[in-house]
Amino acid sequence: MTRIPRRIKTIRDLVPYAVTSEQIKWTRDQVSELVKKIVLEQLNLSEADYREEAHFIDDFGLDR
Repeated sequence: MTRIPRRIKTIRDLVPYAVTSEQIKWTRDQVSELVKKIVLEQLNLSEADYREEAHFIDDFGLDR
């Protein structure tokens, strides 16, 4: 299981971290859209609440 490093505080920080596959070449836009979809589904957020600058803890109330 891969853990997200503590330095990842925002969705914007997560997108570049997620682009790690050497087998598949993902564009930043592709990763960004997938991250958005996952965040919206998993946190039960509306698109209006989503922004890349959002902090997982401060804005979404997620604790470590």
